[in-house]
Amino acid sequence: MVVDDVEMNRDLIEVGLSASGHNVASVASAPEAIQALIEGAVFDVILMDIQMPDMDGQTATRRIREMTGVASRIPIVALTANALDSHAAEYEAAVMDAHLPKPIDMKALIARLMRQNTEKESRCAA
Repeated sequence: MVVDDVEMNRDLIEVGLSASGHNVASVASAPEAIQALIEGAVFDVILMDIQMPDMDGQTATRRIREMTGVASRIPIVALTANALDSHAAEYEAAVMDAHLPKPIDMKALIARLMRQNTEKESRCAA
């Protein structure tokens, strides 16, 4: 699931990931993402914009981590223009699994998703 308030960002990510064989859902706000999870939607990963008007990505991540069930364990990758090491520490504190800088490099995003899938498979095999 892609969570970003900018339609162009969502569209670019959807097109890039769809071309690589991924199924992509997207929403325009963190409250929409949280509502989808409350309603039982399950995703392999959540790509979460950090700066959104209704609720920032860090707050949304904390709320998702407080949920019960599978939703609380979905990997969350921060998408942000703030790519400094100090910002990475903030995202880790919000219990995000990784971060990628904007503008999104589709090759880096796809590589990150492949790593995320490999890590998931390793945890399941253990």
